[in-house]
Amino acid sequence: MRPFPGKRTRTMLMCAGFLAALAAWPAPAHAQTVGAPANPLGFNKIGVGGQFEFDRRDVHDTSGHYRLETSRLAVKGMYGVDQGIDLYVKLGAADAAVSGRSFNGDFGASLGVGSKIQVMSFQAIPALKVNADVQVNYLQSKDGSKELAGWDMAAAGIASYTHGQIVPYGGIRLSYVNLDGSGGMTNLRLDDNIGLVAGIDIRIQPQLDLNIEGRLIDTTGLTIGVTYRF
Repeated sequence: MRPFPGKRTRTMLMCAGFLAALAAWPAPAHAQTVGAPANPLGFNKIGVGGQFEFDRRDVHDTSGHYRLETSRLAVKGMYGVDQGIDLYVKLGAADAAVSGRSFNGDFGASLGVGSKIQVMSFQAIPALKVNADVQVNYLQSKDGSKELAGWDMAAAGIASYTHGQIVPYGGIRLSYVNLDGSGGMTNLRLDDNIGLVAGIDIRIQPQLDLNIEGRLIDTTGLTIGVTYRF
């Protein structure tokens, strides 16, 4: 397995500092809460935050199989267009590295759009909800004359349960990766398209939530993020 390069270690430290600074942002003690990140914000509600994502995926081209690692640092904005429907956008930077292809790219542009929709709630168990999350993300990364650029898409069905200040959740995820190579890099596609996702949202201040999420099978991934809502 390819070891992490030094620049990626620096990147992860930078991300940790960035998220810690966001988490320390003061929240008004009198403000009302509007729900956890695992669930939609609510009509006309706004959320802003930051997140760091790392994914390790098995990919292939026409001649072989490789391991793709990507890191993303993004600012995320969310808006509740209806009581159970949120739209969100992510803007930031991402890098990519491919073992077996001698590709260790620099950070390039990354953007994403998505929607979270409450599919089902239960009158007998108000704390239990079923949500769907669909997102499309773009990334670009260069290593000298070689470049990878393209899209990854994911759709997940998630069940969440609110218990006090924490909201654990989990579900099934479908994903698709389409990265086009140039300058000596070939096009890469994902080996596995079905995986599992599980995470927890923690209310750390009245309007501020910490999210930790893991992903398995289609990717080995981790997301750490904070969301401030008003």
